[in-house]
Amino acid sequence: MTDDYHESEKEKNNYPRRLLTIFYEDVVTDQIETFRKIYNFAGYDFSAKEQLRLAQTSAFSKKASPSNTYRKDSTRTAHDWRNNINKNVLKETNKACFNLYGVLGYPQLGKPGDVSNSNIPLRMKPYQKRKL
Repeated sequence: MTDDYHESEKEKNNYPRRLLTIFYEDVVTDQIETFRKIYNFAGYDFSAKEQLRLAQTSAFSKKASPSNTYRKDSTRTAHDWRNNINKNVLKETNKACFNLYGVLGYPQLGKPGDVSNSNIPLRMKPYQKRKL
């Protein structure tokens, strides 16, 4: 997967302004700024009216369900996997993705207690060292 990521970065250089990488964690932790980035990339104005529309369509409502964006606290939802992941799945994922974590800005959650430590962010700047 690390090779795939590096290949996508090459393609971004070969085709500037054609590809944009967005992370789910950025959408749920900084929705307005992430969508501003998407709109700007697509050449659209991210007006106050559009920001309000986004807030209304992604806010908690009677339509809330695990499969849509109508969440009261999407950041909490993004963290919830840490409380439910199977230890063997985590171990195998860490082995397979170890090199990719730093490139993409995901923290390594390999030590006992890391998974449930809410002080460890969902994402960090790529290659940023964790300070606790």
